[in-house]
Amino acid sequence: LLFVFSKRVYPQLKISYSFFKREKVKLLFGYSVKSLIAQIADIIKYKIDYFVIAIFLNLSLVTFYSVGIRLTEYFYQFVRNSVGLTKPIYSQYEGQNNYELIRERFMDMTKISTIISVFIGLSIIFYGKAFIHRWMGDRFDSSYYVAVILCIPWTLELMQSPTSGLLYGISKHHYFSIVNMIEAVLNLILSIILAKYY
Repeated sequence: LLFVFSKRVYPQLKISYSFFKREKVKLLFGYSVKSLIAQIADIIKYKIDYFVIAIFLNLSLVTFYSVGIRLTEYFYQFVRNSVGLTKPIYSQYEGQNNYELIRERFMDMTKISTIISVFIGLSIIFYGKAFIHRWMGDRFDSSYYVAVILCIPWTLELMQSPTSGLLYGISKHHYFSIVNMIEAVLNLILSIILAKYY
């Protein structure tokens, strides 16, 4: 269906074995592998905490954690999707060797990302408790503290989110993949250590 609709928009589109270029496979595979590593790191960073809580603490606490993290996940997705649309723009400017325009767009997106991140992050801190009470009830006070604890570092991370878009756009995302995997491993280690004390 994607091909059919794409063909309607762009009738010149053709798929043929004659277009296959063996030398391009390595290039595409290399790009994809680095992206896969970054995505695996994201899964470890953002999903492993549920298992740590269930294994080292109590399964019932996963519910309270889940409510708190759900609020911050919406925040995360909104900001990442808002500023993540620039990858093709960076690629286009790189293809034109226009690095000055890349810098300008990157700075513009960083400013926008910072404003949105700080606004939503502070909104969660100031209004999150009332929101969770109306959403889930008074029993979920601890979920608010989870949201605040996670909201502070995520605000700092999301202020810098245009960086990953830039690295993907100019095919330098192996740096992001390495840093992301280090962060994922540290997150797992810290989660296990802190679960015993907090």
